[in-house]
Amino acid sequence: MPNTANISSPFTIVGNGRSGTSLLSKAFNAHPDCFFAGETVNLIHSVWKSLEHSLPEKKAVEIPDVIRHQFLRLFPSDQRYWMHKPIGIPIVVRFFADEEEFFGWFWDVIEKVFPDARYFTVLRHPLDVLSSSHQWWGRSYESMIDSNRRIARIITHPKSKVHYGVNYHDLVASPRDQLQSLFDYLEFPFHENCLKAFDVGHVVSKGPKGDAPPETPETPEQFQARKEGGFSHKEAWRDLNPKLLTGAYREAVEASWAKFGHSFGGWPI
Repeated sequence: MPNTANISSPFTIVGNGRSGTSLLSKAFNAHPDCFFAGETVNLIHSVWKSLEHSLPEKKAVEIPDVIRHQFLRLFPSDQRYWMHKPIGIPIVVRFFADEEEFFGWFWDVIEKVFPDARYFTVLRHPLDVLSSSHQWWGRSYESMIDSNRRIARIITHPKSKVHYGVNYHDLVASPRDQLQSLFDYLEFPFHENCLKAFDVGHVVSKGPKGDAPPETPETPEQFQARKEGGFSHKEAWRDLNPKLLTGAYREAVEASWAKFGHSFGGWPI
């Protein structure tokens, strides 16, 4: 993971949970020269906001170095590359009354901490993201829709550093081609080990109490059937009230897909 030679230049995925970020993270982590640090948005943004409120103004310039040192201390490694995913919305968003101010601050912070980072995102059908998120976390659709709208706005914000988007459905259908294209963009050497991430099933639900996943593993036949269906949650789309999909949410999501030249085919509910 981070070391003094690469601390400022992580591969950084910004996006929604349940959109394919774990699949890509496993692919990076399977590479012998890369370390995956996990979900880091609060290690970066919430720590920054806390220090910003606690330190004298003249000490604020030291915050980026403090956070980088935190990463070096928590995740020591001598591997050449490292990858992390500051996905989702940091808990300190509640301190911002103005969304535009928050979006700009999000990018100002991460750029100062990791000035040489290389960014990308992964885009999955928004209804699949919502259905999968509902099954996994058990949260209300309303809260997830608002969170996903904000992520889409972060990705398309004028200060956004995300200029490459992986289409999750293409990734599942053609993992080698899609990984090779992404790695070429990141100037990261491809390795066959990375494809092993696509041979493992992904947990569908945390269970009724939102705790550990059920112990019963799916059979190879069940996994293959889900894989051939693109791991879609279409059967659950009907549970989503179309009235919850506000104009602001749809506009933000559509813009995030259009930014990378992708399309998810509309809102069939």
